[in-house]
Amino acid sequence: MLDDFTTKVVNHLTKSLEDKTPVDANLIDGYILSIDKAITTQEQYFQTIIPLLNQILLDDKYYELDPHGILIDLLLALLSNLSFKQVLTFYPIEFILANLFESNVPVVNILCLKIIILNIHEQETLQFLKTNDVISRLVEKFFTEETPISVLGQIELLLTKLETKEEIALLDPIEPILRKTRKLENTIILARYLDLLNIVLPKLKKLSPALYTFTRDDFFKFESDPLFLVLLVQFYGRLVREQSELELEFVLSEILSSFDKFDSLVKSEVVELVTKISYGRSYTDLLDSYQIFKTHNLIQVFEKNETDIKLLSKANPQVIYDLNNSIYTDVLAHLNLFTNNAYFPILLNFIEPTTTFFQLKLQLDNDRLSRLPMDKLFNLLLVMAKYEHSKEHLFNSLPNIISANLLESDIRNHELWNLKVEILEQLLENQTVPGFDYWHEQLQQNYDYMRFGKSYKNIIPKVDIIDETG
Repeated sequence: MLDDFTTKVVNHLTKSLEDKTPVDANLIDGYILSIDKAITTQEQYFQTIIPLLNQILLDDKYYELDPHGILIDLLLALLSNLSFKQVLTFYPIEFILANLFESNVPVVNILCLKIIILNIHEQETLQFLKTNDVISRLVEKFFTEETPISVLGQIELLLTKLETKEEIALLDPIEPILRKTRKLENTIILARYLDLLNIVLPKLKKLSPALYTFTRDDFFKFESDPLFLVLLVQFYGRLVREQSELELEFVLSEILSSFDKFDSLVKSEVVELVTKISYGRSYTDLLDSYQIFKTHNLIQVFEKNETDIKLLSKANPQVIYDLNNSIYTDVLAHLNLFTNNAYFPILLNFIEPTTTFFQLKLQLDNDRLSRLPMDKLFNLLLVMAKYEHSKEHLFNSLPNIISANLLESDIRNHELWNLKVEILEQLLENQTVPGFDYWHEQLQQNYDYMRFGKSYKNIIPKVDIIDETG
């Protein structure tokens, strides 16, 4: 005898199937939340409800019966209580394989993939995957153009879940598939190929570099599809950031040498790549060879060129200085860093290196900063509060700014309130900075008062003007 709630759900599902009417998603959602050990240990519980759900999932009218996909959620909630061996009593191996590789019904494909994902780390699951060459076959399916996006996502999730040495070994047979796919010219499939490489590269340390290397000839071959080239450049950006052990100098050089030939959309992405390269472990020589940060290549910043502004705003400022010691005297000193909104991010970027800060700090005085709109000032103070050298300057050379804006200001704007709290948190972090002792007690009191002494929502609203002008 099943409990009342389960009986109600079973009766509802049975009637929905018979009448071909949509299931009550709210009812099912509430039932999912109620599932516990007391419910799942009832006699004949799984034997009653799982076959009924399978009937609905395999019905020709499934998408009408379950328009919100709530029954998949219910089924997964049930199956999460079972081992892979127990699941096989409801979904035999033949059923899973047939519906993974022969069925074109996405909901059933997804169900079978989720069954594997739920039990991915069990020995029985590992043996099933190995015996039936499931991973290689799924990779083949991944590179089949007709495979729906929803199924692709589950295949990616499954591959991501492979973690142990034994599980990762299941990926060994896929290299021939990757080699074959790499030679294709179908950019839809190649875009999927890049997605897959992002997953498997960290796992397959000995994968041939040829599989993740695209050359200048490839870039020109795909120039009619700039969106794919954007994905390709983004792919290398992720590798630079996450796979530092890979040898990427050649392909990065190929990209940089092709810059002038790229579509404007692709150029913008290459600039993003350069900013990532500048933070890479060993690419300084590469950047230097293309003289990217030399003054003559940044001259258009004076005309508000977006590429130059982005490079100076987002690339590693220390690397920029190392490759161009004259960056301040040649460029930064001649930009309206404080008053021009386009250049303000450049100022924020060059606060970090002591080399450029000691040149910039001559302009960081009480008078100039007090004339900044409050949002700009607080964003500047937040960056200055992060580094010892700029924090020391703030403590010792900008007393009026601290007093007027961090101790005495009555902030009513929610965004500025949060910025001020962040600034105070940063300033209170390192207590060894010269000048900290003088301000410590007042900063701490102000921070405690803002965090714990009064609630923002109880303050009478007042508008702080945020400057939007250039």
